[in-house]
Amino acid sequence: MPHTRRHMIATLRPTEVQPVYGLRQAQTTDEQQLATLMMAAYVGTIDYDEGETEADALVEVQATLSGKKGPYLNEFSRVLERSGELVSATLIIRWRGLPFVAFTLTTASHKRQGLGKACMVSAMQALYSAGESQVHLLVTEANVQAVALYHGLGFEFEE
Repeated sequence: MPHTRRHMIATLRPTEVQPVYGLRQAQTTDEQQLATLMMAAYVGTIDYDEGETEADALVEVQATLSGKKGPYLNEFSRVLERSGELVSATLIIRWRGLPFVAFTLTTASHKRQGLGKACMVSAMQALYSAGESQVHLLVTEANVQAVALYHGLGFEFEE
């Protein structure tokens, strides 16, 4: 049975971004590592479609980075590295003219350490600093941890 995905919106505000080791702007050369990260983040979760492979994830990442899902906003997208591997990422696109979180990913082994939040906060501050007033995303309503993260960052469900 498919899960309900809902639209959330956050009004951007100035935020103090704490330095986080390994946090940097995403690069197009990260695409293979992003695909690996996507699989590590989704397998076994409510957002995983049974049978998806890393090759499928790479197609999804390439579609995002190439602008097929909406113009990719590299300057606002963030990744976090540990020991040379990506463990968390927030990828931003422009959808219907608005900044939109295409993906926020954290490997299972690094969840609940604040890394996804660090990527999101950094991306949101960069958007605010560039003059954007809102950021949007879709979330699987039953993904309680993701919903809690987004609420904590000021996102609210669109009515």
